[in-house]
Amino acid sequence: MANLRPRRPLRVPRLTRRQIAAREHQEWLLPQWRNVVFSDEVRFGLVSDDRRLRVWRVSGHQHRLNLARELVPYQGGSIMFWGGIMFNHRSPLIQIQGTITAEIYEENVIQPIIQPLRNEFGNNFIFMDDNARPHGARRVQRALERGQIVRLPWPANCPDEPH
Repeated sequence: MANLRPRRPLRVPRLTRRQIAAREHQEWLLPQWRNVVFSDEVRFGLVSDDRRLRVWRVSGHQHRLNLARELVPYQGGSIMFWGGIMFNHRSPLIQIQGTITAEIYEENVIQPIIQPLRNEFGNNFIFMDDNARPHGARRVQRALERGQIVRLPWPANCPDEPH
């Protein structure tokens, strides 16, 4: 007790939503994670411009056409896919036409893919998506409730989504 003195508490940064979500599940064991289907969408531009291309030029000569690169509007179009994985299982890869909406998500993902998986794996089945706006829409929430599909809470637009 002789070394016990009043001290200022350690100051730590506030946890992010991602860190809070991760802490809530850090004690899960393999049997729990086996029941989770992780899902996400990805959009590919048909013409990629990662802005890494470089040209060697003298300062002030940026307007030389032989050093220019033509812009392609909207990456020349794009294509979107949705997919999901589980322990020992994967969903079919679904092509999404246009922009994903709650209606498209329910009709192309929830009803034909997630609901049958829930029926196959039973009450322990957990669905994880990235909580993007269409995924959190009332229409989708009602479809999940009707199908008794439990969702793994995860922050929207999380950079470290567990895929």
